[in-house]
Order: sequence, then structure tokens, then C-alpha cells
Amino acid sequence: LEELFLRDPVFAIQKDADQLLWKTLFYGRIEEFRGALRKSSHEGEEFQALRDTYLNFLAEASNYYEGLHRRLSQQYHGDSGEEKNALLYRLSICLGDLARYKT
Repeated sequence: LEELFLRDPVFAIQKDADQLLWKTLFYGRIEEFRGALRKSSHEGEEFQALRDTYLNFLAEASNYYEGLHRRLSQQYHGDSGEEKNALLYRLSICLGDLARYKT
């Protein structure tokens, strides 16, 4: 999908490719972690290990989205197309969601 964002942002936005990426690779896994954390005893080594794994996943996801946003911004520099700006905006929303999940 990354290549699609870079090569054809108009098509990517029309087909909600950003949402496909978010829901398929990140959101489902986040929900799994959150469910497991809610069910756990909130103490002990097992909880801490699960929480650490979850926070690591969020950090990796954030790094991915920051890198993707940076690459797209560089490629789109000087091109103010509505779809390109919309795609960057949607990626920013995902970054905001990831930041919120960290708390």
C-alpha cells in the first residue's frame, strides 16, 4: 500500500487505502492487546511483559507512520493537491490515535 500512496495518492484516497492499512495491520492488533490487558490481573511479571510488548508495538507503529508521513511529505513537497493533503491528514490522525493508545 505504501507504493500506492506514493504513486497514486488520488486512487489511494478514493479507495480508503489508508484505512485498509490501519485496520488490517494495526488496529486489530491494538484491540487484541487492549482486550488481553483488560482481562489480566494488572500486576505481576506477566502483565508487565504484555504491557511492554503492547507499548513496543505502539512505538513501532508510530515509527512506521512517522516515516510514511515524512516520505509522502517529501514527495508531495510543493504539490498542494487536495487528495495528497487529505492522505497526509489521515496519516496524522493515525499518529494521533497511536499517541492516545500509549496513555
